[in-house]
Amino acid sequence: MEAPKKLSYQFENKSDGLYLHLKGEDNEINIQDILEFIEARKITDVNLVNIKNALKTNTMLRLGESIGFSGKESAKYKVSDDSMTVEAKFFPPFVNGHYMDEKEITEELMNQGITAGIDTKAIRCFLRERDYSKTYILAVGQPPEEGKDAVLTYHFDVEHTSKPKINEDGIVDYHELDNISHVKVNEVVASIEKEVYGKPGYDVYGKVIAPRKVSTKRFRYGVNLKVSDDGTKLYSLVAGHVTLDGDRVSVASTYEVVADVDVSTGNIDYDGNVSVKGNVRAGFIIRATGNVEVRGIVEGATIIAGGDIILQRGMQGMRKGTLVAGGNIVAKFLEQVYSVNANGNIEVAAIMNTNVMAKGTVTVQGRNGLIVGGEVRSYKMISAKTIGSTMGTATNLIVGVDPNLSAEIEKMKEEIIELNKEREKLLQIISILQKRQEEGIELESDKVALLRKSVVSMAEIDEHLKKLRNEFNQKTKLVSEVTDARIRVYGTIYPGVKLMFGETYIFLKEEKTYCQFIKEHGEIKSVLL
Repeated sequence: MEAPKKLSYQFENKSDGLYLHLKGEDNEINIQDILEFIEARKITDVNLVNIKNALKTNTMLRLGESIGFSGKESAKYKVSDDSMTVEAKFFPPFVNGHYMDEKEITEELMNQGITAGIDTKAIRCFLRERDYSKTYILAVGQPPEEGKDAVLTYHFDVEHTSKPKINEDGIVDYHELDNISHVKVNEVVASIEKEVYGKPGYDVYGKVIAPRKVSTKRFRYGVNLKVSDDGTKLYSLVAGHVTLDGDRVSVASTYEVVADVDVSTGNIDYDGNVSVKGNVRAGFIIRATGNVEVRGIVEGATIIAGGDIILQRGMQGMRKGTLVAGGNIVAKFLEQVYSVNANGNIEVAAIMNTNVMAKGTVTVQGRNGLIVGGEVRSYKMISAKTIGSTMGTATNLIVGVDPNLSAEIEKMKEEIIELNKEREKLLQIISILQKRQEEGIELESDKVALLRKSVVSMAEIDEHLKKLRNEFNQKTKLVSEVTDARIRVYGTIYPGVKLMFGETYIFLKEEKTYCQFIKEHGEIKSVLL
């Protein structure tokens, strides 16, 4: 092996002693390198002062007696505390000594138990440079590739707090609290990003280093939920609302209010059923696509249900409040309610001063079975125990026509009347201005504009009236009386009650008991039950 081109120091073992050759400038010779070499070779009785003096003069220095071993090229190896790296500091051979090769360095490492991560490129770099002042990293372990914990994400507000809505005018609306986490069919309510397992590493001794153990996640859930085939998504099987109890996800198609519907809950708008254990306070609104059940009292509130409305105690409307059901309405009583409308049947124990419409039947039964005051409409039948009162309270009962269609026709009548009034006003304006023109009076520019605008508006009204009258006539033809429509009285009906079968009506003039009213040959008749 050819000696390095640049060698700042070298030892020589002669017959008369051990010598140190200093071959570089002061700033090129590191006395620490020399001392490390002396320590590594266990050379004793060396005078440090003499070495420092020799460095100043850059001369050859006799250190002591000759030593009895071969001075080949050598290395000092240092393993890091974590056993992940091996550093090597090389020392030059004595004059005419042996230089190491790649195989010898590798064998020395392995003899020290270093079997993994040996860097042959670093060894060859030293062999190429042979820089004895430099530290070479000859082996590097492979750190483990750490994995990734699974992540569970909930796609709804798990810390739902009731926050009132602030209107544009700055007023806080405690009716709108938005405190329900709504969910639709097949909506993802939670998802898991799967764990990623790490890969083991090793140190320079070949010892396997395991990666950190990763945590896994799994869904905990109740009914109405389904996990995707790959286990990463949790779906709702129903429309309703989603909640989290601890780490358990629950979806229900019925929203339960354990107390009252009031400022603590705000209005409720729910895709599913709603069950209220307490009362529904005045001014609040419940909207549900399914059924609504209230165990307490309903005050002057609004309840709109796609299905049935069940009021276990009843409704005290205070001359306001509304019930609208796509199905049936069942209540203990309805008192002073502004409007009650059912697409199905209505069953109640008492109706007092309330406007009621049912596409099906209206059945008022119970101890009193009372209908007094207000207006009750039914497409098929109204039955009650007591109708009207001895005081002659105005009470209207209407059967035989679709109440919803009748209401539409009434609304169209009112609109036609209002449009005709507006048309008459426009006609007066047009007639006055056109008469002035016929008399040769030149109209001012604003009057000309008014005339043009009035003519256009009148044309629009005429077109609207034409369509509205056609629709009115068509719907009027659809109002066909149910031939078996009837009003049944299982107790007493008092004078003053108005009975209507389609367009035919009578005011009852005398008290009657246990009878039913039917329409026969165009007349309303009373027959015994």
